[in-house]
Amino acid sequence: MTTSTIARIAELAPHGDAQAERYRPDLVIRTPHAPGFTEDDWLDRTLRIGPDLALRVIARTPRCAIPTLAHGSLPTDTTALRVLAEHHRVTPMASMGALPCAGVYAQVLRPGRIVLGDAVHWS
Repeated sequence: MTTSTIARIAELAPHGDAQAERYRPDLVIRTPHAPGFTEDDWLDRTLRIGPDLALRVIARTPRCAIPTLAHGSLPTDTTALRVLAEHHRVTPMASMGALPCAGVYAQVLRPGRIVLGDAVHWS
C-alpha cells in the first residue's frame, strides 16, 4: 500500500482521516507525488526494495469488513470500507468483478531484508 492511497482515502473520508493500520499492509511505500491508488497500475510489474528484495505485483487487494473494526487504539470506523465501496471499485484480477480495493498483493521473487528508508524501484 502507498502513502498516496492512504492520503486519497483520507481525502474521501467524511472525517478527513485514514490510518494505514486499518488496512493491515505488510509494507507502506512512500509515494509523495503519486496520485491516490497509484498501485492499481502496478500489476505484473516487478518491484525492487533495498539491495535484494524483488516482488512481482499479482493483484489489487480487495477489502472486506476488517478495516472497519477496532485496531489497537483505533476505534471502529465503518467509513474505512465505505469510502472504497463508493469511490474505488476496481477489478482485483481478471477472474473477478469490480470490488472495493486498496493496495496490492505481491509474490516474492527474491527474498531479502529491508529497512525503513530503503530505495524502491522497478526492475
